[in-house]
Amino acid sequence: MSLHSFAPAGSPASLSTRPSLIVVHDEEPTLTVIERVAEEAGYDVILMRGPCDSDRLRTVLADIRGEVASPPPSLRDVERGHIVDMLRRVNGNRMAAAKLLGISRRALYRRLDRHHITNILEQPQ
Repeated sequence: MSLHSFAPAGSPASLSTRPSLIVVHDEEPTLTVIERVAEEAGYDVILMRGPCDSDRLRTVLADIRGEVASPPPSLRDVERGHIVDMLRRVNGNRMAAAKLLGISRRALYRRLDRHHITNILEQPQ
């Protein structure tokens, strides 16, 4: 995906009082026409060519608003959260949590150690 017309946060275009418009399309000639017509209608335009995933679009929108897009959680954070959720679901019963997670009790204990998870019932939710 390539970015064709984009005003980064803090630039004169991003400080404009004009409304912003984002257009995602895969054909260059169509993007050019849309950009020209939208700018004549009073919009600041940002054009994205090709397929657009939600993470990329969120980043572009945050940039336009002058915000910092938060990165997605790491795999480690996701795993830790899932383990904690399963332990809470079974009131801290590690054997039952290991079954729900589809891993051995020994594997669960290694992960608990890796993520520094001690007594789940005492941790804030």
